[in-house]
Amino acid sequence: MTSDAAPTLDPLALGRLHALVDRLLADADVLTHYHLLGVAADASAETIKQAYYARAQQLHPDRFLAAPDRSFRNQLASLFKRLSDAYQVLSSSADRAHYDAGLRNRVASGGEAPCSGAARIPAPSGEPSRAPSSG
Repeated sequence: MTSDAAPTLDPLALGRLHALVDRLLADADVLTHYHLLGVAADASAETIKQAYYARAQQLHPDRFLAAPDRSFRNQLASLFKRLSDAYQVLSSSADRAHYDAGLRNRVASGGEAPCSGAARIPAPSGEPSRAPSSG
C-alpha cells in the first residue's frame, strides 16, 4: 500500500472538521481575513504565511476527494477559496494596507466592527484558539 492514499479521519475528527467548516461559512460575512487565517491584525508576513499553510493543510478539498458527502466537499472548496483570497490580500503589503484601511473606514463610518459576534475559530494546529485583535 502506498502513502499516496487520502488520509482517513476518525468519525470524531471528521465531526469536528464539519463543525469548523460550518462555523467558518456561517460567519463568513463578518470574519476578517485575519480571523479567517487565525492571526492578529499586526501579524508579520511570516506568521500569516505559516497560518495560511496550516489552514490550507487542514482544509484543502483534495484531502477529502474520497469523502462520500459531496456537499461537504463543495463547502470545503468554497472555504478554501476564501482562505486563498485572504492569504493573497494579506501577503501583499499594498493590498494589505488597502484592506486594513477599508476595515478602519467601515468601523469609523458606524459599521459593525469586523467579527463582532462571530464564533471563535480553533487554531489549525490544535493549539488553543484566541480571538485575534482587529487592529
